[in-house]
Amino acid sequence: MQLSLALEPAWALEQARVEESVTVQAQVERILGDESSLEGAAVSAIRREPVEATGATDKYGRMCRKITAELLKRDEFRLSRKRFEPVVRGCVERIVLASTMARVFAQSMELVKQQENQLILNAEQLRSLGFSRMCEILGVPEQLRLSWYAAIVALNAWSDAVGQTPSAMLETVLRIKEAIFEEAKTKNIREMTADDLVPVLSLIVAQSQCRTLCATCQFLHAFFGDDLASGEAAYYLVTMESAIQQLRLAL
Repeated sequence: MQLSLALEPAWALEQARVEESVTVQAQVERILGDESSLEGAAVSAIRREPVEATGATDKYGRMCRKITAELLKRDEFRLSRKRFEPVVRGCVERIVLASTMARVFAQSMELVKQQENQLILNAEQLRSLGFSRMCEILGVPEQLRLSWYAAIVALNAWSDAVGQTPSAMLETVLRIKEAIFEEAKTKNIREMTADDLVPVLSLIVAQSQCRTLCATCQFLHAFFGDDLASGEAAYYLVTMESAIQQLRLAL
């Protein structure tokens, strides 16, 4: 395969990032697999504990944040902390939750089971009415009655919540936002307010195949705790929850 010289620098940079990420993950796995290390001992201890009936999600969230913070103090990560943090955090979450994610997420599903069922029922009923009527009920402005295909595909990633790290689940919110704004640009829509976003997100939720939306939102709040008090992802997660609430009450 021949590479264009014009593209090679960007390709080389991306390749270097991938290789660096793999190296960092290998280092984190080595440290956490060593029970003689502070971080490895913490992982071993939490794995031996039974998943509690309640409160397990926030416990695992606090533990992941604590282990990540300790790892980033190490010399191999400290000097490039900002660049390495997302990789280290995701690797820690994957290892800590490896054998417990399904049971922990099941707690969130149980807590919001009634709301989830109502959301699924309303979405099915709205889809049966046809696209135009669904948009009218949800209050989607005429100029924003688009397919939102890429955003729906991004949201469907939440269907496999158990197979993802919490950080990856949260990043999905930003991918949905980016997909919305990209499609809006095709119609020369450069700005969207919260009043625009909520009905658009409701429309996207109604057309998605994900059946654990309420549980995923509940899980993310429990896992990240006060870390979701601010930031771009936090803002769009709250906007998503407003859209879910609007859809639950639409009929």
